[in-house]
Amino acid sequence: MRGKTSEGHSINRYLRVLIASLVVVCVLNVVLLVATINASRNERLQRLNSTIGIYMDDVATKFKAIDHFMDYSAVREPSLAEMTTIDPVADNVALGEPLDSIRRRVFDFQYSTGSDYQFFFYSPNTGYFTNLSTMTVSWDDYVQLRDSLITGWATKQKVIENPWNAARINGRYYLYHEVKYDSVVLFCAVRVSALTSPIQKSYLSKDDLAYVHLNGHDLVNRKDPRYVARGRTASKLIHRTDAYATLPFSLNVALNRFGRSEQFTLIQLVLMALTMGIAIVAMFGVFYLWRNFVVPLRAFSSTVTMLKDTDATPGLQNSHIKELENVNAQFHQLMNQVRSLKVSLYENEIQQKKTQIQFMQLQVRPHFYLNILTTLYSMQQMNQTAHMGELILAATRYMRYLLHAGAELVPLKQEVAHVNDYLKIQGIRYGKDVLQSTLTIAPAVAECLVPPLMLQTFVENAVKYAVSFDHPTLIAIDAREVVGRDSDVLAIHIQDNGDGFPQEILDALKNQHLIALSEQHIGINNVINRLDLLYNKSYRLDIGNRQNGGAYIDLTLPVQRVVKKGDLQDDRPLS
Repeated sequence: MRGKTSEGHSINRYLRVLIASLVVVCVLNVVLLVATINASRNERLQRLNSTIGIYMDDVATKFKAIDHFMDYSAVREPSLAEMTTIDPVADNVALGEPLDSIRRRVFDFQYSTGSDYQFFFYSPNTGYFTNLSTMTVSWDDYVQLRDSLITGWATKQKVIENPWNAARINGRYYLYHEVKYDSVVLFCAVRVSALTSPIQKSYLSKDDLAYVHLNGHDLVNRKDPRYVARGRTASKLIHRTDAYATLPFSLNVALNRFGRSEQFTLIQLVLMALTMGIAIVAMFGVFYLWRNFVVPLRAFSSTVTMLKDTDATPGLQNSHIKELENVNAQFHQLMNQVRSLKVSLYENEIQQKKTQIQFMQLQVRPHFYLNILTTLYSMQQMNQTAHMGELILAATRYMRYLLHAGAELVPLKQEVAHVNDYLKIQGIRYGKDVLQSTLTIAPAVAECLVPPLMLQTFVENAVKYAVSFDHPTLIAIDAREVVGRDSDVLAIHIQDNGDGFPQEILDALKNQHLIALSEQHIGINNVINRLDLLYNKSYRLDIGNRQNGGAYIDLTLPVQRVVKKGDLQDDRPLS
């Protein structure tokens, strides 16, 4: 007798089991997806609420600092009182010195508040109105803002200080604050968009809207679709002020909470439906694929595996598939292409590093050139034509160096000449009694190669944070060749007598991290990146503070000397 054979199941049964399993999985995924979206929404709201609170506290601190600065300046600053007694038409030159003095104080103060806060001076006695800070608004806005501030002030009598109010200029809202003492009137104005943009750009989507609410009014374009759609549900509107409610305004955020979440949910559901359809079609096609493709592909895989043991490309078995039979003829060409591709990828990587170095070399801070223009304007007002020519010549050489500094390395004498031009510009700006410098460059290292703009970055950092009108500032640079353990090295030492580096920067560098505190330190970051790319850790950089005050920078580089003249030529003496 024949033994009983176990009966199999039809393919339909397997398909039904597969479809039922997919349905259960899809339902569970939908439930889990909805729960995840709700949790993400709540977490986003809490995080955004906390972020806005921290930001508002920071804004409140700036407003308090501005109030104190304006009160103190109006009462104690002698240059302001002097400006109220000078007729701007009859004696315009006499305004130069006191105006330059108060502008320097405002410029220093703006390091803590930012340039978005604009300061203005007005003298009711002479009708003289001028800006005390570098203008970041258009001329048309400036004229209308000036007229609005003067007109608004003229209606007040014996007002020492007014709270912050709003003004609409050319469709844009401004917050302004005014302080009056005797004949001195100070104004501070800031665009409302500058107050909302940090939250709008960094934490909100294009469908969300951050706007300011002041004295019962929303300072926003009422026709903005995001504003019109606000408040449909209570959970869509965030209303925050600072922790102690000292700010005169609040920050409102209207969230389109469900737009992206619903789209994400729909995409997930469509993907799951497509997955089920593909799985069902795959069940019907699996047998056909097995018979016509899997077996030939196994033979093909075995043939490819043989390539590990031989340089020749073995032939494929007859698979009755035209595409697989053509692969054997193309394998030799493919292997050659792989070898060429490796070389090409290596060359592309080198080119990418060169491009990255050039990009970081060309990164320039625009405020430096704005300061040059402001200084030239002040010198023109004071008829200092001789110093103007010296400043323009130094700035021209400075810009020429930047525009032609495309090489990865330049002779040290050219970099020192560039630094000397920069120090001359700053010396004219601050005065030789405020900023002094000494450059000691050994003749033997004049032709040593260094990355362009490297010394200038460190010197610019020293000028920015060390220069003070309270005492003379001295910046010293020393470069010489030193005998090293394996070979001679170029040793560069830079020091100043300022306040030194903040402790958080020293801690970051000590832990071998780039400085990521703010955009103010991007120059040092770029120098470190360029040194890593050019020297591959074969250099040494030590940044710290001196015991008797001030900062220092010690840098040692491998000695590389000029073999032939490059694109940049500068034979000026090292001084």
